[in-house]
Amino acid sequence: MEKVNSTIAYIISDSLMTQYDYFKVQKAALEEKHEKAKLILSAESNTLQDEIARYQKQAIGMTDMEKMKEEERLGMKQQMLMKKKDEMLAKLDDEQAEMNEQLYSKLSSFMKEFNKGRHYNFIISHQQGGSILYADSSLDITSEVIAGLNKAYEAEGK
Repeated sequence: MEKVNSTIAYIISDSLMTQYDYFKVQKAALEEKHEKAKLILSAESNTLQDEIARYQKQAIGMTDMEKMKEEERLGMKQQMLMKKKDEMLAKLDDEQAEMNEQLYSKLSSFMKEFNKGRHYNFIISHQQGGSILYADSSLDITSEVIAGLNKAYEAEGK
């Protein structure tokens, strides 16, 4: 069997995530949605807590039937709030997964084009604390890739 010479390069993925404009924009938008959801849920939770406190003060003068109905109403409202929280978190998780998929797709497409004429057999991702303990800096193509990705993103008009 003939020995094949392989050429390898790597990208520092931590740098990619902090310097790729597309990722920064998408991440900021997702963080804004998380914060908005957090504020909505917090406001609704505070409203519910106020209603519970009001009920506790008024419970002394209520009949058992009135207490039961109010506790049932408050319980239902709490369940609806929990359901809303779960739905919002699930939606945000779906958006995060979609963002990751789009990022991978953009990166993969770019890397195929980037590698034309360079003929790397492998372009690997390297991150601090990952499984690669040493990488020769002469194989680092991070800045070149980030510059190309940002140029392509800018050309998209985003």
